[in-house]
This record gives sequence, structure tokens and C-alpha cells, in this order.
Amino acid sequence: MGPDELKSKALELYLQMNGGITMGRLFGPTGGQFFFPAGISFHPAQSNWLSQHINHYRSTGGPISDFDFWNAYAEWHETVHMMQLLTSPYISQYAFELEYLARNAYFSADRSEIVQLQEAYRKINSDWEDTKFGYSPLVLCELHAVTQGLLWSTGRNPDSLPMIIKRFYDKAGGAYASVCALMDDLISKLRLSEDKVCMLLPRLCMIAFQSDQPSFAFYILIGRLIQERVGEYMSTASPRELCDWASPGCIQVITKSLRERMQPVGMEGYFRLFSIYFDNYEERSIEERLRVLFGESGPDTSSVFRPITIYSDGEIRFPYLTEDPEEVVISTQKEYLIFINNLLKGMEILHTPAPPLKT
Repeated sequence: MGPDELKSKALELYLQMNGGITMGRLFGPTGGQFFFPAGISFHPAQSNWLSQHINHYRSTGGPISDFDFWNAYAEWHETVHMMQLLTSPYISQYAFELEYLARNAYFSADRSEIVQLQEAYRKINSDWEDTKFGYSPLVLCELHAVTQGLLWSTGRNPDSLPMIIKRFYDKAGGAYASVCALMDDLISKLRLSEDKVCMLLPRLCMIAFQSDQPSFAFYILIGRLIQERVGEYMSTASPRELCDWASPGCIQVITKSLRERMQPVGMEGYFRLFSIYFDNYEERSIEERLRVLFGESGPDTSSVFRPITIYSDGEIRFPYLTEDPEEVVISTQKEYLIFINNLLKGMEILHTPAPPLKT
């Protein structure tokens, strides 16, 4: 399979993700679409969009169009999802289970086994969307990516975020409508200005997703902020201060990669898919890791967790293959596209109710 064939296959997968299964409540619209089981982003723009935008800006002096802003934001948004996948025990377990179910559904020829896999798929998605604590893990996952992604996109200027979020997401439906409603609810409950809430929320989500019950953890954190009246201070506190407030001593846990924690158990093989990300993250100091995790600098976080991306023109970007020989890049891309193809077809099987078994 040569470069042209790889590009054609990547474009086929892009169209399948965006026009076939389109599992909106799970993977999009997030600016692009992030496929958690494989840690890959499907970006809405062509691969050369950034250079085109820069050339246009230099020749005209601006302003930035909604299209260009959205494309830049999509890069940041999906970086947050990649960070979630590799730093949250809860999300990594969810992604691993989806990968396991999709892979087995693709290779199974046993209808009774497929029915069992579909039942398990519905169960984990039910847990993912459970709102018994007021906020489902799905909504918190997107709340984190939306607020952090937009903070980076606006140069960490939170003043315009509520307006931008409503402009892009107010009529989106699904999890994104819930994100808008949740933000309005928390602004009211915390009695803070909109900009302070926008600064606070991605930090709380990062801490909550270290728990095996992120919705409950988020609920407790919000309750403490209200009771202790420290919301405004925590919105700008250092990551270390915030962690010490949330749970004294938790920094030693939070800053460890999931591979270093050896959790969740049984996922060692799955984690090997992302070894190069763990290698990059683990060579950093605790203070550097805190900056990465709590979004102090978008470029810092992106330098560790920028995901593999397929663009709408079929181009594939592997962040860590930029200096490898061409044959290594092609071989890696081929193996990865086969892996993605099998998972997407497996997801389609899981997503489509099977006819009842004959008795």
C-alpha cells in the first residue's frame, strides 16, 4: 500500500466516521471528532488549512473568520480528549472497553456472541450518560474539552468564552446543549462571574476525572466551593494549590501517568498503543506535568498529547513520526489504518441492533 492508497483509505475512514456511523452522542461534533478507542482525531478541515489561514491573515491583516477559529479550536479540543484518554483512569477504562467490544464484534461470526457484545456496549454507554449526580461523565468530558479548548483558542482570555460557547453550541443538541445548560447552572450556583467559572471548570474536570466516579467527584467539588466560598480564588490558584485544596497529597497520584500507576489493571497491552505519549510525558518534572495537565499553556499540553489526526483531504498526521524514514511512516500508517478500519466496522456492528435470535 503506497502513499496514494494510504491517503485514499484514510479518506474512506474519515467519510465513514463523519457520514456513516456518526455516533454523535459519543464522538461529535467536537470541532472535529475524537475516536476514544483508538486515540485518533478526525479534523473537519484540510491538512493545509493553517498555512492557508496564515497566508490570508498576512495578506489581509485579518479578521479571523469563524471557519478558521473553529479549525484552530478543533485542534485544541481534540488535544484535551487525548489527554483525558491517557490521564484519566475512568476514561481510559471506558475507551479500552469500547476497543475490546468493537474488536471482538468485528472478528466474531457468532450471532449470540455479538448480541452479548451489543448488550455490554449499551451498558457502558448507559453508565457514560448516567446523570444521577446531575452531570453525566459524557457531559463533563465535553465540558472539559470545550472550556479548555476555547481558553487556549482565545489566548487564555475567559471574558469572551460564554458568548463563544453559546454561539457555537447553543443549538448543537445532545451533550453540547447540556454543556451550555450546565455552565449556566454553575454560574448561578457558584455566584461567580462567567469568566471565573470558565477558568475554574476545566481544572475541576481534570481533578474529577482522576476518580472512578467522576460525576460524584465533580458534584462534591462544586459543593465544597459553594460551602467554603473559595471559587474565585481557585479559578486562578496554581495547579499545586488547587490539588492541595481538592485532596491533600493527590499531586503524587495525579501527576503520574496511567502507565506509572499500573492502572487500570489488565490494560497493559492497550497502553502499548500509546507508549510514545507516555515516554514523552514521563520524562517531565512534577511541575511540568502540572502545567500540562491543568492547561497552563496550550502548546505545552499539545507537545505531549496532540493526537494522531486524519484530515478531511485524507492526509494523516502522526505527531511523533516527523523524523522517521518514509518506509517506517508508511508501514505505521498502514497498520494503524487497518486497526481503525476494524474498530469502526466493529462499532457499526455494536451500534446496529441485531435481529432477534431464533429459538
